[in-house]
Amino acid sequence: MPDRVSTPKAAWVWPIVLVTALHLLSTSGTWWITDHGEILAVADRFLSSGRLDLQDLGAGYAEWTRIVTARGTAETRFLPLSILMLTPLLVLDHLAGWHDPASFRFVYLQGHVCIGLGLVAIGRYLSRNVSSQLTALGIVVLGLNWPVWMIARRLGPEPVLFLLLSVLATSGARAQIAVLLILPWVH
Repeated sequence: MPDRVSTPKAAWVWPIVLVTALHLLSTSGTWWITDHGEILAVADRFLSSGRLDLQDLGAGYAEWTRIVTARGTAETRFLPLSILMLTPLLVLDHLAGWHDPASFRFVYLQGHVCIGLGLVAIGRYLSRNVSSQLTALGIVVLGLNWPVWMIARRLGPEPVLFLLLSVLATSGARAQIAVLLILPWVH
């Protein structure tokens, strides 16, 4: 293991800004698969009623009402943390006056927020252990590889898992224990 290297903060901040900017340029602005739609519907239901299910979804979720009928149950297939990590962004959408699912904007930033925070954890770790050039290169290579780019563009459990696993891999024992306690609550 190399000697601890003191790396200026800018060595890992600017690569994260670059990666995040490139990710934001390709924000999808919509959910891609039914899993994303279900998480979004349940998060909206949670905000309106405090319940984590697909019962009585209301306007804008007619397709989910049909899916619930076909399934024969209003229970969601997703664990709470996958849904609850989306709700702060959904609150912002509602505060902006966007209540119809077709008009949501902030929720589609969930992947970018989680990937950005995960890259911050990785950047902090790298900056303490390798040179500023390797820190910058590591962040750019990791942040721009295809799987990370794809999950940055989506909402749901994958970005949350990236964040949690980044913290698990780069933090001390207390943070690692916290992540291990939280992980079972992510789908």
